[in-house]
Amino acid sequence: MSCFASVTVPPLFSTSGELVMSFSDRYRPIGTPSHYDPPSPTSLEDRDIFEHETETTVGIPFSGRHSSRSDATSLSDSMTVVSFGDVGSDKKSLGGSVSTVESLKAIAQASYLNFLFVFVPISWALYLASKPPNIPPALVLSTLCLAMVPIARLSSFATRDLCANIGRELAGFINALTGNLIQLTIAIIALIRCDLHLIESMAVGTILVNLLLIFGLFILEGAINNHQTIEQEFGTKPCDINTSLLVLSVQGMLIPTAFAFLTEGASPSDTVLRFSRVIAITFLVVFFGNLLFQLHRMKVDRRINAQEAQVASSTNAQPKMNRYIGFSLLLTCALLLVFTAKFLVELLDEVTQGTESAPKLFTIIVSPSLKTSFGRVVIPLISFLARCFDYFRHRVQARNAPSGLVFEISTTFGSSIQMTLFVMPLLVVIGWIMNKPMTMVLDPFEAFSLFLTVLLVNSVVQDNKCNWLEGMMLLCLYVIFGAFFWLSPEQGISEFMNSCS
Repeated sequence: MSCFASVTVPPLFSTSGELVMSFSDRYRPIGTPSHYDPPSPTSLEDRDIFEHETETTVGIPFSGRHSSRSDATSLSDSMTVVSFGDVGSDKKSLGGSVSTVESLKAIAQASYLNFLFVFVPISWALYLASKPPNIPPALVLSTLCLAMVPIARLSSFATRDLCANIGRELAGFINALTGNLIQLTIAIIALIRCDLHLIESMAVGTILVNLLLIFGLFILEGAINNHQTIEQEFGTKPCDINTSLLVLSVQGMLIPTAFAFLTEGASPSDTVLRFSRVIAITFLVVFFGNLLFQLHRMKVDRRINAQEAQVASSTNAQPKMNRYIGFSLLLTCALLLVFTAKFLVELLDEVTQGTESAPKLFTIIVSPSLKTSFGRVVIPLISFLARCFDYFRHRVQARNAPSGLVFEISTTFGSSIQMTLFVMPLLVVIGWIMNKPMTMVLDPFEAFSLFLTVLLVNSVVQDNKCNWLEGMMLLCLYVIFGAFFWLSPEQGISEFMNSCS
């Protein structure tokens, strides 16, 4: 905090050491009667200051010369300056006091998924060895998928640790940004290779996983653990803001899709491209406006009530890494993810050309249109697997909190909003710079599935309450969409996507 307050504190004891002033009189404002009862500190920070001042005044033995009773209220002998900004500053430090050894130990113990890091060198070695077709591409693709899970998990751990002392909603927002790190990396590589269908299918799959699968599991798990009550309550602020942004973002993807069909057969390529670029720039403005709004709201709501502060302090862990190790870990994960995603996108084309060299199990579950189904189902599920441990650990810690689903709503909705308001518009702008025909146009059934998803989610959260049946409905709808996307043939709706070179 940047505010400082000076409090005049008269001495409690006389020269003989006897108590001459009660705590109520000591903290009584000037001009108030002696029976004035000071208000108890309402915020956790004020209470810490009050207790700290009490302990340092009563606990110190008195020796030497002290002021007389007549001079007890003298400002020149009894002024004490209490800094509200310095108290608790150590608690808000960004892990600067954590040693390097402790940071490395925290990384090693971050998750049980760390053992999957063995697939990083294995998958890279298999990829290099498969250049001559000696190894089935499907086997290499499977190891690459497993290698991406611990990388995304550690990047999420590093981000969460760096923002450990930030508010819960802002922390969820930042986690939403890094939660789509896999999708953003793969999308940029796919854009360079002109694989535009993979990008739009991956965007839709990410939204469906977050809003239907993850959110539905949150509601169902919360209902099971809170079986005493039939319904769970949401916080009003995350629901109101995030649902509005969600509706706006999905509408921004439905409108160019409808526009492309209305102008079909009339050389719509250039018009759709220009229209998509206008929407992309508009969405980027909305995205950064939302970021500024979240930061401003965190400053306004900084002084929270004591009960919520106690819950936040008990559920938010202290940083386990120092800032240098944290940023180094993020950079390392990003580099590993870039190379792994590059190998995955390159091999995906080889796998989709046929399944005669695939393992038996892979042949059984293979999709008729593996490339788009891989983007709609597999890649979002990889990201979900990497983050589910964080989600459910926080859910267990915040189970008794009065706003236990605030973090979940901010994370799941925020990840979907970020995909439509930031990732897709950013890819359109990058494609514009690279002269690639990247648009916001979707497959017809993908657009229809987004509309139904937003309709159902909005119905669930509109009364700020939920129950286990609503969570089950979200999960059932995801199973229906997932089965259709995995089994349906590929439908290319935009000829100019296929003309990318």
